[in-house]
Amino acid sequence: MLLAITLLACLIGASQGICPPDDWIEPYCTCQSHFGDAVMTCSNLYCPDELLKPLQMVSVKKYHIFSLQIENSSLLYIPHNAFKGGNFERIRFFRSEIMSLSDIDIAFEGLEETLDELRATEANFVTQWDWQQLRHHAFENLSALRILSLVDNNIEDITRNMLPNPAPELAFLDFSNNEIQTIQKNFFTNMPKLVHVSLTNNKLIVLPEDTYSWATAFEARPRWSNKFVFDCECEFPIIWIADVPMNLNRHMFIPISIGRTKSRQYRIQRIPMLIKK
Repeated sequence: MLLAITLLACLIGASQGICPPDDWIEPYCTCQSHFGDAVMTCSNLYCPDELLKPLQMVSVKKYHIFSLQIENSSLLYIPHNAFKGGNFERIRFFRSEIMSLSDIDIAFEGLEETLDELRATEANFVTQWDWQQLRHHAFENLSALRILSLVDNNIEDITRNMLPNPAPELAFLDFSNNEIQTIQKNFFTNMPKLVHVSLTNNKLIVLPEDTYSWATAFEARPRWSNKFVFDCECEFPIIWIADVPMNLNRHMFIPISIGRTKSRQYRIQRIPMLIKK
């Protein structure tokens, strides 16, 4: 009878996102259930094994944990097998020092079809995450990744190899409140569903016109999104965004905000008009 109850609890956890027993994930992790979604928080971690053990326990028992937040921690790396067998959909690093995303050439193994959102806020060493060096096209299999937010991380440079390449589902990029001064012209390539970019509160002076050339493919994108926003601040007005290319602007884009912000910088946002076929 006891065995049957235990098996039933495991099945419920797997299907409904119910939290596992506290003693499975303590002392470093806690879990709460919000509207049927299990949200797990791990804090004060200083050894990779302190993270590995509770995550493996959750994965082995097939608990469906919707979101994981790692906070106030300092780790040399995230164990490559920490998520194997799991189904986390959202991961966030908050006020933590993470030197590397993995200890080998594969990161987030096991989350190829489920990881939808990755955020790092006030996290040190993010700029050392040379993602493509983990493995050639290391994140190519993370087909579900849709949101990437790296806000408040003192990032000075962003290069294409920081991101999955290609990024087939990536729709939302937020690099606000960093120290970014330049952007490579190919930075947004191979992101066919990208509809929101935020670069506010950085140190951009010039935004190369080629940076925006990928937007010409917008008309071919799925109709699940009818909004495109490019939010950026620069020291000088970026006239070409409003005027070039004219056919792109005329057919599907209208400038909704081009003017000086309180910091005397220029902010540009665009929302496309509905495209009629």
